[in-house]
Amino acid sequence: MGAYLLPILRRVAQWDVSVEKNKGSPPKQEAIAQTFITKCKSTNKNWIVQIKMAFSRKNLLLRVKEINELYVEKAKLGLSTEYIYRTFIRPRYHISRSTLYEYLTIPYERQLREIAQRERAEKVQNPTLFD
Repeated sequence: MGAYLLPILRRVAQWDVSVEKNKGSPPKQEAIAQTFITKCKSTNKNWIVQIKMAFSRKNLLLRVKEINELYVEKAKLGLSTEYIYRTFIRPRYHISRSTLYEYLTIPYERQLREIAQRERAEKVQNPTLFD
């Protein structure tokens, strides 16, 4: 295992230990780190994806929308994709070029509409105290 991964594993172990304190005795950090490595190997995913906090699909789609709108605005001016990426997108969003291309293919408008419809349906079925 690379030395660059150890500080991250320690951080992950600390997060898990702090969560476990409320449930009883915290597990050993080595066991947590080993579980973390096993999860990464079993899911065949990049280890960075495993340590990110949970997020909603809606937040990702809103970010995709923002990036797409910026890209289209600059592309209409005749700027190349590489220039748009290096000058406007990479410094602000810190994503790779392949992620940019991936974001440009996501049908975010349709998916955002579906999420909004689902949220409205849930609101009707489960009204809150403030509705």
